[in-house]
Amino acid sequence: VPLVENEEVTKFEVEVQGNKFYSKEVRKVLIKSYPPMYFIQTDKPLYLPGQTVHFRVFSMDTKFRPTNQLYSIIELEDPNYNRIGQWLNETSNSKILQLSYPLNSETREGTYTIIVTVGEHKTYHRFKVEKYVLPKFDMTMNVKEEVSIGEENFEIKVCL
Repeated sequence: VPLVENEEVTKFEVEVQGNKFYSKEVRKVLIKSYPPMYFIQTDKPLYLPGQTVHFRVFSMDTKFRPTNQLYSIIELEDPNYNRIGQWLNETSNSKILQLSYPLNSETREGTYTIIVTVGEHKTYHRFKVEKYVLPKFDMTMNVKEEVSIGEENFEIKVCL
């Protein structure tokens, strides 16, 4: 099948020949080109101000194989739609393109957006920046000193 830019109607010819058989058929066929799929992934969905955002960009064809892609613009926008990071003409060389952006310790909280542009196509990925503290808790477990392999059940008491 010839390579096409978007879609093209072309003639498709099939000829089968044997000792006592011959058949030839010509039909018009629509050939479509499917663009690659683009993906953006951050190492986590939530960041603290001052942390570094690590992210990756990659593209795959319709058979889920990595493609060699030139990303014309990769942008990072803050919650007020201000561009705070930009990468121009980055290429993947059929691999995963890994980038990072260090957030300032005074970074505004909210939803940030990574925008990848290839030609007219744009792909978006969002993540949040918030001041958060992981909850702290204590846990104690009470269990018998010895447990036999033959026992099907044994009792454990957990206190938080």
